[in-house]
Order: sequence, then C-alpha cells, then structure tokens
Amino acid sequence: MRSKVLGGMLCLGILIMYLACQKDDSITDEQQPSQNTTPKIETIAYDSDNAIFDKIKARFHLDRYKESRFSQNIQGKSTTDTLGLIIATDIIKQVTLGDYTSY
Repeated sequence: MRSKVLGGMLCLGILIMYLACQKDDSITDEQQPSQNTTPKIETIAYDSDNAIFDKIKARFHLDRYKESRFSQNIQGKSTTDTLGLIIATDIIKQVTLGDYTSY
C-alpha cells in the first residue's frame, strides 16, 4: 500500500513539474516586434537655447565643470571641487530614440 502511495505521489510530482515547465516555455515563444529604427543625432552648442539641456545644466550645475579658456595657463588653485571632471568642449551630441534622449 505504501509503495502505491509513493508511486502516485511521484507521478503527481512529475506531472506538476511538467505543467510548470510548460507554462514557462510559453513566455519565451512570444514574438516581440523588432524595432530597427535609427536614433536621431543632433549637434548642439553648449550655450545654445535648447530648453531641455538648459534644465540639465541648471539641475546638475554643469557650468562649474566647464573648462575655462584661461585655466591652462593659470597655476593658481580653484576652490571649486569638480571631482576631476572637466567639460572640455562646446559641442554636445543629442541622441534621441523614441521617447529617450541622451546627451
């Protein structure tokens, strides 16, 4: 009697595992549409009138990281802590794909 109960439990366990694995396989079978769109790339100047970039400059205080044209010849120390980060260009690339924009 005991072996029949254990055999039945074993079959029930195998059946449950088979059904559980079968459900996981259906998730991977879904076809996701492939989007082969090309991102839109624009070149903007650091001081341009781009409203979104102006908000980013104000929020993260990017002006303090902007390299001064005089900073290479001056040997004095600045009291502004830039953590070693310096923005050394006026050219900013704006990359847009869908609703995501990167600078």
